[in-house]
Amino acid sequence: MRIDARMRIVTLVCAVAALTTAPGGVSCARIPTQTEADINVVTNTNADDLQKAKPVKFSYNDCGATKGDTVAFKSLSLTPSPIVWGENVTFSADVALKTALPASAGGDLSVSLTVKRRILGKEWVKMPCVDNVGSCKVTGLCAKLSKELPPSQPCPYGLPACRCPFAASEYDVPLTSLFVPVPPSLPSWLEDSSVYVEAIAHDESDGGKEVACLELYFSLSK
Repeated sequence: MRIDARMRIVTLVCAVAALTTAPGGVSCARIPTQTEADINVVTNTNADDLQKAKPVKFSYNDCGATKGDTVAFKSLSLTPSPIVWGENVTFSADVALKTALPASAGGDLSVSLTVKRRILGKEWVKMPCVDNVGSCKVTGLCAKLSKELPPSQPCPYGLPACRCPFAASEYDVPLTSLFVPVPPSLPSWLEDSSVYVEAIAHDESDGGKEVACLELYFSLSK
């Protein structure tokens, strides 16, 4: 049952109690209705409460373009829509860096993620960071890239660079196919859903300055 419905029932019960009780016995304060601002985090959502809606199509927005961020997302593409776990996706990207990142030698980068899932066909609900999945902050990005992609290993997708520091340049990834594996512990809210992600990157060697901002809308299916 939705919270708004529960609120209406509680209000009705309270009003009936007030009418059938001696004066002064019951006081019914106004019960506020739920608004989108009231919905900050949903950790457990019953599947019966979710209303099936048409999945959102892939789209992106360079939210750092108007703020003069270092990274400019010139184009992004991703198919199919929705993305199906355990199958291939095809993507391309064209990204430009105005200056080198990080700004200082030996510096590092971080990324703050805001992840929302659409429920009830319209509500966008922020998902908490649980086991490094959801609205999390990823620190030590340069160190992580060096570990996952050691210097002895060539950069994937023909990229000219995949480790820090990144030189001021344009990084173009042509149409590339990539397999999307099913994680062994896939959260239920990621099985079939429409998702919004805001990723904001910061240069920790430059006082935490924002260097990139990207918004994504996409759908997932299992």
